[in-house]
Amino acid sequence: PQRRRRGVVAAASSPRRRRRAGVAAASPRRVAAHRPCPRFRTHGLGRPRNKLAHACWQTVGLLAASLGLYAVFRAHNVANAPNLYTAHGIIGLLVYVVFAAQWAAGFAAFLLQKGGPGLRAALMPLHRAAGVALPALAVAAVTSG
Repeated sequence: PQRRRRGVVAAASSPRRRRRAGVAAASPRRVAAHRPCPRFRTHGLGRPRNKLAHACWQTVGLLAASLGLYAVFRAHNVANAPNLYTAHGIIGLLVYVVFAAQWAAGFAAFLLQKGGPGLRAALMPLHRAAGVALPALAVAAVTSG
């Protein structure tokens, strides 16, 4: 149930709405943050700074998704409601797991430069494909709920 204060939905409206708003608002920024920015290139800080911005936005997205997932499971457990009984829940959890794996692999391989150039070259097509597929899967999770 939504509580209204002066025509505005209260912050405690529902965990699902808060998660939707966080994922939907941050997704385009997270994805596009790795693109070269002319302002950074003029200062000679193009690639490293863009990689750091991309990693920061991805971290914000992962933290927001983690908080949303915690809130949803906690709300369901308090209300004695079943978890993961709809396509929305299953797709959402799948998106979260793939996103967390994508974040961990990208953080280690690309930001920390672990594993050598061969591994990074092998991971890059998968990293890009997952980067394109995850926002689409997130939209599927949002629209199915």
